[in-house]
Amino acid sequence: MTDIPQKIKSGLGWLMSKVGLTLAIVGMGTLLVMLVHRRIYAHLLNNEDYMVDLDQLAVVTRPAWAGAGIERGLTEVAPLTGRVSIFDENLVPALVEYYESNPWVAQVVSVEKEYPATVRVRVRLRKPLAAVENRGYCYLVDRDGVRLPGKYAHENLPRLPFYVPKVIGVTAPPPEPGSCWDDAAVLAGTTVAEVLVDQGVDKMMHIVAIDVANVNGRINRGESEVTIWAEENVPIQWGRAPSTDKYGELDVDQKIRNLKLILMGAPRLRGLKLVKLQFQRPTVATK
Repeated sequence: MTDIPQKIKSGLGWLMSKVGLTLAIVGMGTLLVMLVHRRIYAHLLNNEDYMVDLDQLAVVTRPAWAGAGIERGLTEVAPLTGRVSIFDENLVPALVEYYESNPWVAQVVSVEKEYPATVRVRVRLRKPLAAVENRGYCYLVDRDGVRLPGKYAHENLPRLPFYVPKVIGVTAPPPEPGSCWDDAAVLAGTTVAEVLVDQGVDKMMHIVAIDVANVNGRINRGESEVTIWAEENVPIQWGRAPSTDKYGELDVDQKIRNLKLILMGAPRLRGLKLVKLQFQRPTVATK
């Protein structure tokens, strides 16, 4: 009976030595794998066959409306230079950060690696909706009111395969490209522009400009806050800004229906000198 504890102690010592030996072997194996991995990783990082030329990167699946000028704008804001290994763990996060900081980019959809040394970047671009006039120059903005790169004289606005209405009467200075133009007049103008374009009104008549100088009654509280200037200088009084919650103002859909009915009766507003959309029954005045 007195020998049993000693046997147990011996068995435990043998077991512990085996476990310790196994752990040592596993530890040495893990260390060896790590060292080999590091050497292979270091070799790949410096291998010329896997180097990506950053200045050769191009965005794929460019939308049809985005011409070469906009594609150049994706790289001219802050050009990428140098060469980086496709195995560099910081490559993808760096590319995402780079393109997300570009004012033309609304979203980085994906960054795909194609070995040995190709990277494909897919982005969703901000599409110009309107050209906001301010202090003699025009600035493109998208549907979110974000200012896009560029400062244009009226005659030098980019040629796009779709109509971009002008918004006039804005006094708030433009923000930096990529920032939202946080101004009630800009919001009113871009919202009206969005509705006119989405509903195809721009194809039924020529929109010269959307005048937002009187938003919030800045000039005259008794007059229409937004006026659409059509061809032959026909003013279309829209009424209050689309964001208004004041009682009695027609909703946007009803105003568009009224305008389309008028255009059906007077194509391109020929023969008219004034249109008022802010009432249940729209008012027109003939020449």
